[in-house]
Amino acid sequence: MTRQRSAKGPPTVVVAPPFPMIAIVTSVAVSLVAACGPQTVSLEEAKQITATFEGSSFTPPPKTIADISKLLDEHKEMKPETARRIEANRAAAAEPIPAGLAGMELAEFLLQRGISGKRSAQIGKALADLRRAKDLSEGKPGVTRREIL
Repeated sequence: MTRQRSAKGPPTVVVAPPFPMIAIVTSVAVSLVAACGPQTVSLEEAKQITATFEGSSFTPPPKTIADISKLLDEHKEMKPETARRIEANRAAAAEPIPAGLAGMELAEFLLQRGISGKRSAQIGKALADLRRAKDLSEGKPGVTRREIL
């Protein structure tokens, strides 16, 4: 640490990094660069590496949309429980608003229908229900905006 006097004002303290720290950082940087260099392999090692790949087959990636669609169609089967849950959410999202619902009861119904719509990938309808539930519940006890959002 050195102190320098300026023409005006108090002395300024200049902190210089210690020499050993610079040497350590430099040696680490040189070591990392050296480790990234090309590695040489003997002929026997190269033959062993090649032999390990001979047994495995290479499957090229799909090239067209049709190839990708075919792969997705092969894996379309889902568990029966998952299919039932999706169908139940679709049915709940399609339910009409019962007659006579108003206020917070309507907000709660729209919240549940919006959640079901989201779970069954009917995002546009779900957002409309959730926005309406939010508007109906503003400033009222019951369904909180946090639940809706």
